[in-house]
Amino acid sequence: MHHRAVYKLIVIACLLACSVPCGAQDTLSSVRVEQQSYALYSQKSWTELERFGHSALAKGYDYYYLRLRMGIAFYAQRNYLLAEKHFQKALSFNAGDPLALEYLYGCYVYMGKSEEARALSKSFPKELAHQLGTDTLSPVEFILLEGGLKSSDSSRLYQNAYYFQVGFGHSVKNRFSLFHALTVYNETDLVGKTSQLQYYLRATVPLKNNWMIAPAFQLITRNFTPTPGPPANGNPPPWHGGPMPPPPLFQPPPQAMRSNYFITSVQVRKTVSTFDLVFGTSYSNIESKGQVSHSLGFTWYPFGNCRLSASCLGYLYTADGYGTFHSAVNPCISLCPLKRLTLSAAYLSCNGANLIEGNGYIVNNRPDPTFGRWSYLASLSLSRHVDLYGLYQIEDKRESSQDFVYHYNLFLLGIKIKP
Repeated sequence: MHHRAVYKLIVIACLLACSVPCGAQDTLSSVRVEQQSYALYSQKSWTELERFGHSALAKGYDYYYLRLRMGIAFYAQRNYLLAEKHFQKALSFNAGDPLALEYLYGCYVYMGKSEEARALSKSFPKELAHQLGTDTLSPVEFILLEGGLKSSDSSRLYQNAYYFQVGFGHSVKNRFSLFHALTVYNETDLVGKTSQLQYYLRATVPLKNNWMIAPAFQLITRNFTPTPGPPANGNPPPWHGGPMPPPPLFQPPPQAMRSNYFITSVQVRKTVSTFDLVFGTSYSNIESKGQVSHSLGFTWYPFGNCRLSASCLGYLYTADGYGTFHSAVNPCISLCPLKRLTLSAAYLSCNGANLIEGNGYIVNNRPDPTFGRWSYLASLSLSRHVDLYGLYQIEDKRESSQDFVYHYNLFLLGIKIKP
């Protein structure tokens, strides 16, 4: 009995001896995470802080100051997408913290996420809102003015087409934004003259957990005036005396035709790490074909900011009630070689009928199908309030009835004013 009691005492003593060092080790590890992360933050050793922070998170150490410091490390290196993730997590530990809110707002601004930035500003304390100027934000975010010329290498058949658009974006109570665009398009060919008026409306609504939804609608009114034909029996022969020849048969003047079309569309975006994932659906009754289009794609920001991005959007669409499918792919690359300059290049490849693009925004104005298109865009920021941009496109089209290839060149200039 005595030996059993001694044995129990020895076992208990061993367990206590083992538990005390373990508890001390955990405490020391927590202290080391705090001390080391603070030291790296104070020294502005951003890369080392990122590595150490990820190691600490992998071992289960996760708290406000660690997330805040990691967010600042990524922010200092302009990796705003990854910084955004850490500031959001820091706010989950300390909701309403002004410092984390300020940095998160900066992430949204530098990534061009104006809707998320405005929605976040609704939660700012009065002092922070005054400091960042969000308490005096104009409801009008921007105004667009742009115009362009579209010329064909088959000028004998297709004359120059002209395009003009005015648009503006505005915020509704800093919770979501609306974009309005009014477009005028005029084109003349051997068949007749087309005058087209378009109104486009898109809402952009930021949701929780980096989701975004953007429903859109476009109304198109098209007026077509056929080219007058010759008299029914041609020109009469010259009169040299004798009976007067009969006058030409009466040819009624061509009648203008008006058509109204509409497009409805919705696009959903989800940000995951350095990727934006997008998918959408649109419906159009242009030319009474009832086109349904589905799109899926991504945009990758390898540096976590807008200095370089690569995207690709794929389309699957039908115009006969899912009897026949067509596909298209639209890769794009964009870079900022200078702080105020952005350059983009994109290519569209289609294997079928014309496609409604850009969340119902881009409409092909000729019934002849487009099978390829190169686009080159340059945007220059002149100041905080003014951007200038130019677009050049070369479009490959196939004439529907005679099946020959021709090309369109589009030259467009625009100005974006941000009050």
